[in-house]
Amino acid sequence: NKADSVTLRYDFNYSPSEGVVNIDGHSVFPWQQWTYSTTAVASGTYKFNWQYSGEHYVFNAYAKLEAFANGPSGEVVVPLIPYISYTGNYGNVNGPFSLYGSATLTLTPGYAWGIRPAGYNYDSNYALHGTLTLTEWFPPIL
Repeated sequence: NKADSVTLRYDFNYSPSEGVVNIDGHSVFPWQQWTYSTTAVASGTYKFNWQYSGEHYVFNAYAKLEAFANGPSGEVVVPLIPYISYTGNYGNVNGPFSLYGSATLTLTPGYAWGIRPAGYNYDSNYALHGTLTLTEWFPPIL
């Protein structure tokens, strides 16, 4: 049986007592990253579409998304939403966001593969919320 899609969610709330990082004179909570992965049981090329939506809140909020596949030569990372510092625009997601695209991974049996959303913000909301849907979820392991 092959699934048409899979949806992954995260709801993270910082505690104000957690460590704060100082970046360029701003108090920032550290990057948070989630890893969703599984182990390939067959080799092959896996093509999928992704939609990443959420809210990392309103002041210098950032998102990052990458897919990865491990193999005998190490990990191959495919940046889907690369992070660029707050002086750039790409990756900056002030307020609600909805981003989408497609990617291809080469899978090797016995090795992990998956996807990693991440983010942070410079505001006092203390929260990161996101939903990631992968469609055409037809890797050779299913």
